[in-house]
Amino acid sequence: MRTEEKASSMKKLHAAKFNCQADQVALGVDELDDDTVILANNISFKLIMEMPENLRVIKGNVDFWGSQIKTLGQLESIGGFACFKDSRIKTLSKLKSIGGYANFEGSSIKTLGKLRSIGGYARFRDSQIKTLGQLESIGEDACFECSQVENIGQLQNIGGNAYFSGKESYGYSRITTLGQLRSIGGNVHFDSSPIETLGQLRSIGGFACFRDSQIESLGELENVGGVIYADRKSKLDFSGISHGGVDIESCFSDNLLSFSALLYKRIIKAFIWVAKKLGYQETKELPKPPMETLEDTQQELAELEALVDEQLILCRTSQKVLAD
Repeated sequence: MRTEEKASSMKKLHAAKFNCQADQVALGVDELDDDTVILANNISFKLIMEMPENLRVIKGNVDFWGSQIKTLGQLESIGGFACFKDSRIKTLSKLKSIGGYANFEGSSIKTLGKLRSIGGYARFRDSQIKTLGQLESIGEDACFECSQVENIGQLQNIGGNAYFSGKESYGYSRITTLGQLRSIGGNVHFDSSPIETLGQLRSIGGFACFRDSQIESLGELENVGGVIYADRKSKLDFSGISHGGVDIESCFSDNLLSFSALLYKRIIKAFIWVAKKLGYQETKELPKPPMETLEDTQQELAELEALVDEQLILCRTSQKVLAD
């Protein structure tokens, strides 16, 4: 089939699907004008000053990063990803779906309008969005850390990981209630979260960390696919749900103790081995660290850093001697 015939056939297929005329379908940006209803390609709006008047569907990816466009006009659907980073757009107007990821980082958008679904991850870091409104589904990770989002609106499903931690050092989340949320496909952090109940949430696909959280009720939770991490002081009862095990406090302090002890041994052994290979034979016997508490661990890690620096100096000195 010749190129012209193939292009004509593609336009007719798109036109039939979206109920418009074939001449209202653009297969490339060069065909785009105010009569275009469907763009069957990717597009960057960095050099385009206005949204085409009748454009309703973009089949590919859309880049609004740094663009001067202020409104999406009649746009209802984006088939690929959408990047709104540092754009001047303040509302999504009639947009209902984004097939790929959506990056709102640093954007001027304050409301998601009629947006119902995001197929990929959603990044809200440093955005002005405070509520997710009518959004019902995020296909992959929901990145709420360091965002202004306080209310997740009608959100029912997160396909990937979700971050609701209240720790400022990790990127504070302002969300206080899970609303209508029913499932999280990946891991979830509730550590230091101000959320008090899981409400209608029924399923978590990965691990769930409740360390230092204010959660008092598991609500309708039925299943956690991975390990549950909690405090020794936690009063939450996990006996009524299916899970991959309950690990009290080892999510942080216990794991840090065992990991740092192993790290201590392996790093020092590695440096001693290297030093000997380079001709340095006077390596001293290093004491086994006690590391019985988190405070001990922090002290030992500080000493470990000094020992590693010492071994590096020894290795460099030996290497220089051999080279000379």
